[in-house]
Amino acid sequence: MRAHILRRLLISIPLVFLMTFVVFAVINLNPEASIQRYIMQPNVSFQFIEQEKERLGLYDPLPQRYLRWLGGVLGDIRFGRETRSLISFADEGALRTTFALRGAWTPPFEPAPLEAPGAVLDLAEAFDDGAGLRRAAPHLAALSGRATNRGETPARLRLRVELAGGAPGNAPEDSTAEGWTVDLEAAPGDEVAFALRPPDFTQRGHSMTDLAGLTLELVEGGPVEVSPLAVATDYEVVRPRRGRPFVALPFLGEGHAYTFGRLGSPYTRLLLPRSDWAPLGKVVAIEDVRGEPTEIVETRAFRALRLDIGNPFDRPLAAELRIASGPPEAPTVTTVPFTAPPGRRQMRDFRLDDLARRGVDLEAVHELGVAAAEPGVLYLARTLLVVDEPAVRVGGVPNFGVSYENNIPVLRRLGGRVRNTILLVIASMLLTWAVALPFGVIAAIRQYSTLDKTLSFVSFIGMALPGFFLAVLARYVASLAADPDSILSFLPALPTSGRVSVDHETLGWFGRRLDILRHAILPILVLGMGGMAGMQRIMRGTMLEAMRQPYITTARAKGLGERVVIYKHALRNAITPFVAGFGSILPRLIGGSALIEIVFNYPGVGQLMLPAVLNRDINLVMGNTLIAALLLVLGNLVADILLAVVDPRVSYD
Repeated sequence: MRAHILRRLLISIPLVFLMTFVVFAVINLNPEASIQRYIMQPNVSFQFIEQEKERLGLYDPLPQRYLRWLGGVLGDIRFGRETRSLISFADEGALRTTFALRGAWTPPFEPAPLEAPGAVLDLAEAFDDGAGLRRAAPHLAALSGRATNRGETPARLRLRVELAGGAPGNAPEDSTAEGWTVDLEAAPGDEVAFALRPPDFTQRGHSMTDLAGLTLELVEGGPVEVSPLAVATDYEVVRPRRGRPFVALPFLGEGHAYTFGRLGSPYTRLLLPRSDWAPLGKVVAIEDVRGEPTEIVETRAFRALRLDIGNPFDRPLAAELRIASGPPEAPTVTTVPFTAPPGRRQMRDFRLDDLARRGVDLEAVHELGVAAAEPGVLYLARTLLVVDEPAVRVGGVPNFGVSYENNIPVLRRLGGRVRNTILLVIASMLLTWAVALPFGVIAAIRQYSTLDKTLSFVSFIGMALPGFFLAVLARYVASLAADPDSILSFLPALPTSGRVSVDHETLGWFGRRLDILRHAILPILVLGMGGMAGMQRIMRGTMLEAMRQPYITTARAKGLGERVVIYKHALRNAITPFVAGFGSILPRLIGGSALIEIVFNYPGVGQLMLPAVLNRDINLVMGNTLIAALLLVLGNLVADILLAVVDPRVSYD
């Protein structure tokens, strides 16, 4: 028997994993459905939505998410430190409005002053002696400069923009140049500014990618001093077919920087904005959803700031992390150099204690940024805070995760519900067996009698009527029984909703148990009637088959009493299929109890699972699936043991 039980367990455990994986894959066909309730609310920022995506691992491959869930179930086995998202790149519009992401660069050149009329300054020389302007043009978002009149007479300047001919954005190298000019005037001692932006090009049927040359000529007056150019560059959001979106940050030269402003805290909750990286145990004053002041205590400590970066080229890229912190009116900028290795993705951690030693005020971080020491491109996929915990955790209490709906642990939500449902199912099973077993035997003994035909008629009706219809009918009958003027008023008045009465806590020990029983009577009756009809027909058929066997004839020929023949010989063999089906009854009844619980508003697992499935509450659904799978294994194991007890011919040795 022990060897058989061990074999059954070794076979069943992989089946349980397969069952849970299939369910996990089905409910993850549309993984974003689990956060749809946030997406549909206009007052929820995209940053919070992206933080939820990161927290739920929606950008990770399906097998990785399943293994993470399974690791928690098997005893809180975790590999890697938990993280909290700071910046996400899924919403390009929010990158501009929320984070104000844009690169700024001042080309490292000192233009000579324009001394006399006719003098020309080639501004393209700022971009690698002019050869780099065409390479930089696709990344330009704006280009501006200033010129100051140092003479005693008005000065007139002419800015000449040269464009590559051909279609916008697809100009050949040897095409004929075209462009336009802009005249600028400056009084003695005054400063005049000039700028080029995308609308200046689009209204002429071109784009900034067609910029081929830029010169500034002194037409009259002077001398004029030209200040260094200010260049604003744009980024590109890359959305791969699989995985997280990331941004490609082009760097045109040394000192070129990109900044992220107005950071949201990784602790962000719905309508609870935060801005600091508060340490463990800190009490933080915030405003709740009604705008009233309240306080929360930090329950997480962080270990490091992590950049998920990549370098698409075949040479390393020297860069630096920039953090602005301290007083908002006069923040301090701290820089930390790092190198992005060529051709691969890397998780680069910056320990918070090291940042604090460098002068970063971790409780007043306003802005993050990255800058390059040379031309290149940096891929930035995520900016995270890493939780201070062991990198590998094995053992502990099984962790089924938290419900997405209200962040309550799954085991806590399922605990009382599973208990209520199992008690309901066990009671209905006992009722089913207590009625179906004797009625099936009686129908077989009195085959084709009026009693047999009546039981068959009732069984067919019970098998044909859906369980939810019987539940609604039972509630209707119970409501008539509670009406003194009804013809059914002689029936006992039973509760039709809930598990306990309003005054349950005021009752004594016996009164509370009786109150729970009265509320469970109708669900038990309806749930039991659903299986009663089918089980009665099975028992009748197997009993008839057993009574036609030769050993029954032999027993009667030996003079044994009819009661002994039926209940000792025939019934013991006829009950074998009845017992064998026990393995599938328990999980089937738990699944079938869902509609019954909903109709009677009974706080069981079924009533909890319907909204969980509709809201794609993955952890809650998976917890229920695992419990149902384990009950299936347990039911089949108990059925094997009962078969060996009731049928001496069955042996597992």
